[in-house]
Amino acid sequence: MPRVKIPGKVIETSDLPIGIFQPPPGKTSLSVPDAPLDLNTLGDFTGHDPVQTLRLARHFAETARKTLAEMQAARDGGNLNALNRLGHKLKSSAAMAGARDCASLCLQLEKSPDLPSALDLVARLGTVIAGISAYVEGLPEKPAAG
Repeated sequence: MPRVKIPGKVIETSDLPIGIFQPPPGKTSLSVPDAPLDLNTLGDFTGHDPVQTLRLARHFAETARKTLAEMQAARDGGNLNALNRLGHKLKSSAAMAGARDCASLCLQLEKSPDLPSALDLVARLGTVIAGISAYVEGLPEKPAAG
C-alpha cells in the first residue's frame, strides 16, 4: 500500500481523500480532475500540510456559502452593481482555492452587463457552491496517521 511521508508522520495514501496534497516530485499526483475544489492548489498555501489543507478547504467552502447568500440577497433586490461586486469578491479566493468553475462563473458575474444574465450566473453559482460544500463535507476531519 502506498505511503506518503510527512515530517513526523507516515500516512497511507488510501486513507486520504484524493487530492489532499501534492506528492513529492516524481510521484503520481493525487489530484482528482473533476473535483470542484483542487486540494493540491490549496496545498500550495499550506506547504502541503494535510491538516492545514483540510482546514483551508473548509474555510473556503464557508466563505463561498456566505458570499452566495449575499448574492442571493442582491439578486432578490435586483441590484446588479452588488452582484458585480460580489462576483469580484469571490473570484480571487475561488481561483486561489482551485475552484475553477466557481472562479470562472464569478468572473462572468463580475462583468455581467445586465440583470437577467447575472441572475442566471447566480443560479449556476449556487449549484457549483453546493458541489464544493458537498465535496468538502465528504473530506475526513483529519488525515489518518500512520
